[in-house]
Amino acid sequence: MASLIMLSIILIDARSIFPSANALAMCSEKYIPSPSLEHPNVLPVILIHGYNEPPSVWSHWEDRLRSDGIPFCTVYYFFGLQFRYDECGSALDHSNDLAQIVQDVKNWTLNDQVNMVGHNKGGLDARVYLANSDTHDVANLIMIGTPNGGNPLANELMAAAAKTVSIFLPGFDLVINSSCRPALDNLAIGADATKAMENESTNCYTIYGDWNPTLPCPLTEHEDQLYQELKRLNQIPNDGIVPVWSVESHAFLPHSILIGHTQHCQTGLLSDEEYNIAKNKVLLTAR
Repeated sequence: MASLIMLSIILIDARSIFPSANALAMCSEKYIPSPSLEHPNVLPVILIHGYNEPPSVWSHWEDRLRSDGIPFCTVYYFFGLQFRYDECGSALDHSNDLAQIVQDVKNWTLNDQVNMVGHNKGGLDARVYLANSDTHDVANLIMIGTPNGGNPLANELMAAAAKTVSIFLPGFDLVINSSCRPALDNLAIGADATKAMENESTNCYTIYGDWNPTLPCPLTEHEDQLYQELKRLNQIPNDGIVPVWSVESHAFLPHSILIGHTQHCQTGLLSDEEYNIAKNKVLLTAR
């Protein structure tokens, strides 16, 4: 019964944010502060989760943004008529949803631009949206641990799946899930999503993790194994899932700027350290 009540609350909230009955995205969490005297030029932030992740990965950032008086929307994608959460959707589908989210955030914050922060594949979703729409609505995009050049682990798993060969590597089923399609296809080296050209109206920034298994990690029992697989593939340094070279790939983002890096693993890249880098370098700058 409790789960049914919670579902009803979610659906009611979705309809209150998006009048259309066919809405495909909403804000799982949102915050609209009174006009800030401390930060009068701050733009609202759209938080975009990564591959096979729930919106709740942003819970700590949500607390920090509220504390700093920065408006935000945490993206929640829907799939199908049942409004099931879509953690494995394509970058193209999610980019279309982002177009809707951006307009709604602009409307309820009375701003003509927004900032975006994407974790992992969330950065690719944003890149596809920016490239396909040629919009002027996004001032800055911060990509945290985003495989801008692709992820060799995705290629490995897809190749094995095509040959009906199982990979018995701890962490693959949880973190790199072969059934999480079409999102997995977007992560592969050479995928169309990794070739989305930069939008000249948006400044692009990157943050990467340079981690090794001797350091703490929220899912170290999985990511340390994936780290070793990347090491076998000569993909060092990495954050346990995404190689640093991929985050920093400039092939289709020639003007992107590295604003910081930490020693955190992929699932630890949304800590205070990354938040402070993003806030001080981008989120509190003038429009």
